[in-house]
Amino acid sequence: MSVAASEEYPLVPVEVSDEEWCAWANTLPFAIGFDVRCLRLVDGAGEFVAGSSPIPVNPNGAVHGGVVAAAVDHALGVTCVRAVKAGDGIATASLTIDYYQPCELPMRLSVSVRRSGRSVVFAQVRVTDTDGELRAEASGVMSVRRSREARRALEYSRGPNR
Repeated sequence: MSVAASEEYPLVPVEVSDEEWCAWANTLPFAIGFDVRCLRLVDGAGEFVAGSSPIPVNPNGAVHGGVVAAAVDHALGVTCVRAVKAGDGIATASLTIDYYQPCELPMRLSVSVRRSGRSVVFAQVRVTDTDGELRAEASGVMSVRRSREARRALEYSRGPNR
C-alpha cells in the first residue's frame, strides 16, 4: 500500500483502492484497541463493526454509551478523511448521538457523508445490531484541517520530546 509522503499525515493513503483504504483503517491504533474493523470504505460511505468493548459491558449486557460514542467518532473520522483533499486532515467539531435502545455487541456502524466542503464535512452514522435493528443514530461535523494546519497539529501532538 502506498502512503502519503508528507509529514502531515504519513499514514493516510493516497491514490489507493477502496480495499487498501479499508486495510489502512484497520491498522489504526483505535481500531485495534477498540476492535472496530472496517468492512467497506468507499468515497462517501463506510461500514464498520465493533466486535468487543475495551471495558466490560453493563450488567444488562449493553455497551457503555461512551464506548459507542468513541466507536462512532472513529468511524466518522475514517470515512470523512476519505472525503477531503489528499494531505488535509480532519478533527471532530461536533458529535450528537441519539440512543434508542441499548447497544449490544457486535455493533454495526454505517457512515454516510452528507456534504463535504472546503472547511467542514457533515456525516451521519447508524448503529445497528446483528439483525439490522437500529440502536442509535449520530450526526457529526468534521472540521477540515488544511495541510498547513494539519502539519502544525501533528507537530503539537508529537510534543517536544517525541
